[in-house]
Amino acid sequence: MEKVRKLIVFILIGLGVLSSIYTFLLFGGDQSADSLTGMFVDHLYVIVIAVFVFSVLIVFLVSLSKAFSDVDSLKKSCLFIVLFASVMGVATLLASDEPVRFLGVPPSSKFDSKISGIGIIMFYILFSGAVVVLLASSFSKLVKR
Repeated sequence: MEKVRKLIVFILIGLGVLSSIYTFLLFGGDQSADSLTGMFVDHLYVIVIAVFVFSVLIVFLVSLSKAFSDVDSLKKSCLFIVLFASVMGVATLLASDEPVRFLGVPPSSKFDSKISGIGIIMFYILFSGAVVVLLASSFSKLVKR
């Protein structure tokens, strides 16, 4: 497993070096500064997204490889994935897609409002669950003593 981690680190470093070289290559040619800046920002977004997706994929694969090596951890992983998906489903059902005007800012789109609502409701649900677990743990420790 250690060899795989080293390989992943080398791949990520190589991807970073290649994206840096690609960024410097963007500054070549006889383009104006405005078009170059716009092109640079567009390519930078693509590079950042690619590195993010690759990193998340690697983390997901490494955690899955550990989960498949132990049956109990696989069961726990599946349970937490189902719980998270159910929290997301409940938040999606409760979220409103009505655009909101706040402090003079023009209303957002229905999609943006829905996504923001889902995130806020998921935060409330997960925060409430964490508080309940902490209180239950403290109460059970008091009862045992």
